[in-house]
Amino acid sequence: MVALCICLIGISVSFIEKTPYVKDGNESQNGTYEIMTAYVPNVEMFVERVSLFKDGLIAWSREFSGKRHYIVSNNGTAVSTTPIAENAVLDFYDARGISQNSVKIPFPRGGGFTKNGEFFFILSGTEGLYMFDKAGAVVNNFGIYPSYAFSEDGRVVALISKNSLTVKVDNIPVAEMSVPSAHVRSVVMSDDGKILALIDNQYICVYDLIAGAQLYQRQIKSPTTLAISPNGTLIAIKCEERNITSHVTTYLFNLEGELLWQWSYKFSREYETVHRVDITDDNELHIYSTDHLFRFSIR
Repeated sequence: MVALCICLIGISVSFIEKTPYVKDGNESQNGTYEIMTAYVPNVEMFVERVSLFKDGLIAWSREFSGKRHYIVSNNGTAVSTTPIAENAVLDFYDARGISQNSVKIPFPRGGGFTKNGEFFFILSGTEGLYMFDKAGAVVNNFGIYPSYAFSEDGRVVALISKNSLTVKVDNIPVAEMSVPSAHVRSVVMSDDGKILALIDNQYICVYDLIAGAQLYQRQIKSPTTLAISPNGTLIAIKCEERNITSHVTTYLFNLEGELLWQWSYKFSREYETVHRVDITDDNELHIYSTDHLFRFSIR
């Protein structure tokens, strides 16, 4: 792997370490919880042993019939989805692994908990964006919006459809703005719900949701993934030019659209890639490749 780091203005970014990163399960946003599954031989049905780990120690383990996908919150509550798209079932579990509720939802896509663990959002391909509480009760259905983001407490929700961005606070519309295209690849929101960033195939756009205004729009080559710092002041974007230069580059921008820092490396093998970037609560930039976690300190 060949790496290049350039720090331009305004901040200091220093490399901390490169460590192996191979996760067999599904991890909470804060890294405290991880759900792992294992097949249990059974001649009559498919059975999985599902285990929740907290800080690497097992919290509970149970056997469930059927193959499922699990999402775990920062509080240890969890949701599972069945793979039957048309008649999928969401099961909600408390932190002890006890079922709280089961809800049918057709063609589910994505899904994630708010950072405080109190609410769960998931998109149905035919029924729109659902918001549930952690026990599985429906709080809201926002309608069909292919892209969305939400604040730490779920009060602020940004809804994107075609070329329009709608912002709701406590389900009350407060702002509407335009987006450059209908093909949004990724969208993120600051914890407090004040700043939103999105990328399509060639632009990054950043919005002030309180003022209801776009802060800037900047062209960028081959963006695929982005992250925003919890306070909304920094935005990290991963760009990948596999078919051109075989390089991955991560950029850091501020709210004025200034490029603060960039880090590039060349793939060392065919199937290597960077699949996620993250800016943590303690001012670290994490870059997750196929096999490794790269940690940087931001000051």
